[in-house]
Amino acid sequence: MSVKKNGNLLELLADKIALAVAGLVCLWVLFAFVLGTPNAVEYNNRKYGPGEIDKYIRESAIALEENLSKNPTDNLNYESRMPQFASAMEKSITGIDPSKHFPLPGYSQPVAVDEDRVYRLPSIPDLDSIAVAGIKMAAFVPKEELSSDLPYSDVATEIQDLFLVTVESRLDISQLHNSFKESFTGSSLKAGWREEKYAKPVFAATQLQRRQRLDDGSLGQWESIGRTKICHLESLLKIPEEASEYNLEISMHQFNKPLLRNEILQPGVYDNAIPAQAWLSPSFYNARQKELAEEQERLKREALEAERASRIRERGEAEARGRTPGTRGAPPTRGPMEAEEDSFGMGRPSIRTSRTSRERPQRTTRESRASTARRAASAPVTTDELSEEEKFEAAKLGEGLDFGEMQELVFWAHDDTARTGASYQYRIRIGVFNPIAGTNWFTQDQQQFNDQAVLWGNYSQPSDVIEIPKNLYFFPTDLRITTRSSAVEVKVARFTLGNWITKSFNIKSGEEIGRAVPVEELDLAEVLTETPEIDFSTGKVMVDVETVTQWKGAGVLRPREYSELIYAAPGGSLERMPIKQRYWPSSMVEIFEEIEESTEAPPVILLGRDQASRGISSSHSVSGSTSERFAPPPGGFEMEY
Repeated sequence: MSVKKNGNLLELLADKIALAVAGLVCLWVLFAFVLGTPNAVEYNNRKYGPGEIDKYIRESAIALEENLSKNPTDNLNYESRMPQFASAMEKSITGIDPSKHFPLPGYSQPVAVDEDRVYRLPSIPDLDSIAVAGIKMAAFVPKEELSSDLPYSDVATEIQDLFLVTVESRLDISQLHNSFKESFTGSSLKAGWREEKYAKPVFAATQLQRRQRLDDGSLGQWESIGRTKICHLESLLKIPEEASEYNLEISMHQFNKPLLRNEILQPGVYDNAIPAQAWLSPSFYNARQKELAEEQERLKREALEAERASRIRERGEAEARGRTPGTRGAPPTRGPMEAEEDSFGMGRPSIRTSRTSRERPQRTTRESRASTARRAASAPVTTDELSEEEKFEAAKLGEGLDFGEMQELVFWAHDDTARTGASYQYRIRIGVFNPIAGTNWFTQDQQQFNDQAVLWGNYSQPSDVIEIPKNLYFFPTDLRITTRSSAVEVKVARFTLGNWITKSFNIKSGEEIGRAVPVEELDLAEVLTETPEIDFSTGKVMVDVETVTQWKGAGVLRPREYSELIYAAPGGSLERMPIKQRYWPSSMVEIFEEIEESTEAPPVILLGRDQASRGISSSHSVSGSTSERFAPPPGGFEMEY
């Protein structure tokens, strides 16, 4: 018997619909999360699974390594566009017919230019005598390399001890200028050969060289000195390697600008944290030092004469007060001053020197020399001549400079790599651009200059051998002998940041003389804020102490015994030095006394960067004689040849 079901069709098929939907969901889950790659990533227009991406990267790396190991297959040569650029610069206006011209009197056609020109190169005059000067500085040294976009004034710096040597010379610029005009615009040349753009010399470089005196006394090979660390235009001052007309034309235009020209001929100096007078180039500095020395000698002589006159006056007054009433009107007794007759019968004063006046005058102190220097600096100018500072300012190159109006060019170069204690000899030369390099417009005997971009003058005469002052000394001051061992008291002196600083050490055999000492243990801790410690290490090692007998005397020789410190130098050689000051050589005593004198004077207070860059001088120091304080023994030298 059949039963007829009544009801809605959806209700009758609901269970089947639910099973179908569940099946579809299961199939989607199967394909999406089991058979598919849900963690795939798309790279280079393709999807990769976790395993595939690693395999793809590994295969790509292998292929890249194989390609890098192969030789390049494409031979691509860079084609320089400099000729087109130079041509565009020379002829900035195009589309003009050069055959069109205004009628000229007597001519109907322009003068043809002969490209087969021949010029004789100008000669560069020999340099005058050179001047050399050096100065100890607490210099603001750049922490990073400078560039045309990062000048010295903008870079971060740190204060370092530096000895700067400057070599100066002078060039007859009038003679050089006339030589260029004669070579390229002279009346002996054809009209089409005369070129005004070649007739003005453009300076390309100065070259400073030095050679060092070796241990055996001989001189080594000459070596060129590069620019200082504060030169930010070094990349722009490179001379073109290829001597071609278009390269030289661009370089000459660039090098003739005041910024590059001044850096070549008159480079600047480091900012100096030590308060001192404004920097001058060597010849002006030497002349100023000579004038100051003469003025100090004059003031000292006047002071001695005034003191002598005062003593004579006091003795005269004392004698006048000592006369008795019975002797009134009688001539005075024979005293230090009396009238004597000369060969002409005229009276003249006769000075009899007393024992006191024959005694050796006491040594002047640092303060008295500083006072004398200040009086000399503030003495009124009695002549119409310019001061050395004014002469130096007049010799400096300005913006609107015309070499054709100058008679003499003062130029210099610096050496900031000189080592203290070393001895050097210097020479310098100057070079100008060869305006016709690469053109083959040379005489037969000057063809070798065709590929030479710079015409160099002769080197100056070499200077005498110059010894760079030391900034570290040690002095054996005492000997302590015990039953077990002997120790030598050694005082080490180091010049750092404008001040001489000393420290005593007790050294035994096998120990190094000196060591680094924290600045807190030194007397100048409040001044030396720029460094945590002072290195008194000498590199010398004490070996032993030996008693030496020296025979001295005239006629009868007498023995004199003293002890010598034997120490090993870094090279392994053994050297000796007497112990105690009374046995030292005179030169050693002089250096020791000047260092001691310097340490007793008020310390030098260093300037900040802003003050140093503005040239603020000794008025900001505790001592009024900072220029003397950091100089000896010695802190600078000046020589002229």
